[in-house]
Amino acid sequence: MCLSKITYKEGKEIEQDSLLSLYEDADWRNYTKNPQRLMKAVENSFYVLTANEGDKLVGLIRIISDGFTILYIQDLIVLKSYKRKKIGTMLLTKVFVFCTRKLTPYSTRKLTPLSLVEQRS
Repeated sequence: MCLSKITYKEGKEIEQDSLLSLYEDADWRNYTKNPQRLMKAVENSFYVLTANEGDKLVGLIRIISDGFTILYIQDLIVLKSYKRKKIGTMLLTKVFVFCTRKLTPYSTRKLTPLSLVEQRS
């Protein structure tokens, strides 16, 4: 697997089987017990970004937000066989870019991955 083959796509149009495989690989069984509920959760998310190698879903991040001031990262998942390849880091970085674009007019400072790490320390 070469990182240059990983592509990132915004959108909620994800095949159910691919989504279930990703969540099952992460052992997130509460999500996979009810596939329709999982699909609805993704559909109702504020923003979804996927990482793909060709047609294979290898990672996903989804956020929940009021679109004004509050944003939560609900899920950040990468297939076990693709971990430690910076895919999760790239998903998170791209979400911060999106949030800065969408929420900056309402926030007092720009979000960066480092600023959140510093806040937690």
